[in-house]
This record gives sequence, C-alpha cells and structure tokens, in this order.
Amino acid sequence: FPAARFDLKEAGSALACGLNTAAGFHLMRAAEVGLWELGKDRRIPLAQKDAIEFRQWGAIITELETEIQKIQQWPNSTIKEEAHKFYNRLLQEIRAFNDGWRRHIAHVRKSQPLPGDDDTLALSGHVERFLKTLATRISEGHYTDVVWK
Repeated sequence: FPAARFDLKEAGSALACGLNTAAGFHLMRAAEVGLWELGKDRRIPLAQKDAIEFRQWGAIITELETEIQKIQQWPNSTIKEEAHKFYNRLLQEIRAFNDGWRRHIAHVRKSQPLPGDDDTLALSGHVERFLKTLATRISEGHYTDVVWK
C-alpha cells in the first residue's frame, strides 16, 4: 500500500523516540488507507461515489458491514468460507482500531491517559497484520471479484 508508506515510516520513527501518541496517529492514518481499499474492493456506495476519503470511519464501516453480510447469500462452498473469514477478520480489526484507538487519539480529553509503550507497540503489530492480511488479496487499484470464483 504505497499510500501508507509515509505514515508507516513516521510511526516507526515516533515509536523509536517514545512518542506514542504520534505513533498511534500515524498508524491510524496507515490503517485508514487499508480501510479505503477494503471499501473499494467491496464496492461500497461511498467508494463508488469517490467520496470515501472524506467520510467518517463509522459510515464506511457501516457500508462495509452491509456488503460483507451479502457473502452469506453466496452458494455454500470453501470459497464462501474463505471470503467470509477474510473480510470479517479485517472488519474486526477496523472496528477495534476505530473504537479502541482512532477516536481517542484524535480528540483531547482531560481524563484520558496517554498510550503506553506496550500498547502502542501492540497497535503497530495489529496494523501490520491488518495490512498484510489485506495485501494477500487486495492492493491499491487491484480488487477481488464481487463474488469470488
């Protein structure tokens, strides 16, 4: 995902310097590139309108959930099971990024503790796994068929 390279490099630099909030911020930007590509792959309405980059994660996630549920209508097969597992794992990561990190990093709260080294390093691993899993079938501009064959 070339569009994520800058933020992945910045996240690594921030991690090396102990700047956990900055690292989390850049990791969420890198994950967002994956989120957009996932939306384009599943041809969600926001991606079809070329408006995905300007929408909230919640709206994108909602449309993804709708499209991923359609996999249940495919004929029973190993392909259906593979697709179901692939997309739901990615969706689970995206929800966790949004609810566990992105919202909290993007907004200042008086009572919010700063992220610790261990948590930020774990987040880095999650983003890496998310992007690597995504890359097994999707890349920028290269997507799967609506119904896998």
